[in-house]
Amino acid sequence: MSYKSLVGSINVDMKAKYEQSVSNFQSNSISKVRVFGGDPAYANEIANGKYDNWIASTDERPVFMDFGGDSLRPIWELCRDESRRSALEKAYPDYAKEKTKPLPKFPLTEGDLIALQADNGNYLNRREPLIEAAKQGIDQSSRFKVTVLEDEKIALQADTGLYWKVEAGIVTPTGSFVDKIAIDIYSKFKVEYVEEEGKIALQGYDGNYLSRVGPTEIKASKKEHDVHCDFSVYIL
Repeated sequence: MSYKSLVGSINVDMKAKYEQSVSNFQSNSISKVRVFGGDPAYANEIANGKYDNWIASTDERPVFMDFGGDSLRPIWELCRDESRRSALEKAYPDYAKEKTKPLPKFPLTEGDLIALQADNGNYLNRREPLIEAAKQGIDQSSRFKVTVLEDEKIALQADTGLYWKVEAGIVTPTGSFVDKIAIDIYSKFKVEYVEEEGKIALQGYDGNYLSRVGPTEIKASKKEHDVHCDFSVYIL
């Protein structure tokens, strides 16, 4: 129940008492609002019950969302009538296609702070001098800042201020290193949005895809895209 609806149902004296209590609480507490997607500049407005500006900004700054395996159920499973259930299930793909909003061609924006999750469920993290997929949760070493470049390419900057790069010279590059203090050809990655929503693949300067190889190692070693090259994107 909102505070407004609460005080609206009590007398004037009690309303003044509760208003003072709320004012005292607010002046002696710290409130934080965390938003996913949209312009974070409007987060404070949400705290005051104003959502319109933030909602409008989500078109320009979308965030990839997900649901657990048991979070949603197909609507046709609620039908008792078998023929009705079958009809809904068959009709759903065409209906969903009409209602699906296309993913922006290049939704990552300048300055985005992101985390990337590999196909093993772990998050990519900085562990000098390598980038690996070893973190089970997002921490400081698994947050990377996006610099948007031309031709749908990006550079990724670690919390140390250094950029990822792919170091070539052998048949398979030696790995994705975080040892560049400036962006050059070796630290530019072409972004490819894969069919599964919320995932991207990254290609290095030589066209090879970044891929998980072995338990946690990340290398730019794949000429052809496969599931090990897919990374789920979380905008923080």
